[in-house]
Amino acid sequence: MSELAILYTLTASRHDALILARTLIVERLAACANLLDGVTSVYHWDGCVCESGEVLLLLKTRAELVEQAMHRIRSLHPYDCPCILSLAPTSVFPDYLQWANRETSAAIVQICAPSEVHSPGFPETNFPNVRSADPMSPDPATGDA
Repeated sequence: MSELAILYTLTASRHDALILARTLIVERLAACANLLDGVTSVYHWDGCVCESGEVLLLLKTRAELVEQAMHRIRSLHPYDCPCILSLAPTSVFPDYLQWANRETSAAIVQICAPSEVHSPGFPETNFPNVRSADPMSPDPATGDA
């Protein structure tokens, strides 16, 4: 069974993070994506110390897909020099690892209707299910692409 890797990147907006997440999920380069709003980043850029609000995007994938997934993120990322890191967990729950391997190995993407999406604890309208292979499709909860 393949090892799991976590890809870490930051975007300027939830919209940009969703485009990256949906694309990598649809293309089977990642099994799962988590978007964390409200990150504050402090960094040097063009000789200045900058501070900005960002969205942290975490993507879980197979270790052998890391390079391909990182290149895909870079090809879509709006930043000039995005932070794209690969992190290696020291331990992964076996059932989750098996699921992640299966989801990044499947060749066929099955598009689920909202009623078919398993999202315990989340209202159906707030679950960002993939309805098409187009990463610009609007989020059902917000209408944002």
